[in-house]
Amino acid sequence: MNGKVECLNCTIIERLHAVLLEYRLDKSLRADILMALFFLRKRSPTSYGMTTPYERCYGSKPDVFHFKVLGRTAYALLPRVSTAKIASRTLLGTACGYAAVGHALRIRSSATRNVLVHRDVVADETLPGTPVNPCALPLLERF
Repeated sequence: MNGKVECLNCTIIERLHAVLLEYRLDKSLRADILMALFFLRKRSPTSYGMTTPYERCYGSKPDVFHFKVLGRTAYALLPRVSTAKIASRTLLGTACGYAAVGHALRIRSSATRNVLVHRDVVADETLPGTPVNPCALPLLERF
């Protein structure tokens, strides 16, 4: 009955599994990665033409300069008021999504395992992705 919707759901779930496997992320980040995939989908060209869904809805091209590779190590600058004089001013974490408003990034803290939203973020995108051995992949069941 809903062929296009079912196809979209399967595509998004396959992308989710691919991101989780490629960057060896915890399954607890599924919701954040899923939101990021939909965020990216709305800002990507479709087969209907060269415009994006965002552009068709709002009439202007989406701003994509703040996009980072998901699953990479990210360093967020902490505000001066929340740190001691000698303490570290950066938060080490993993980039796991984009904020709904503004140009902020969602980062999972390595220390507390909480997902935080920060605007001043530098992601380490220089490292190549780790290759995954196809024989070592787990069998995935369809939903």
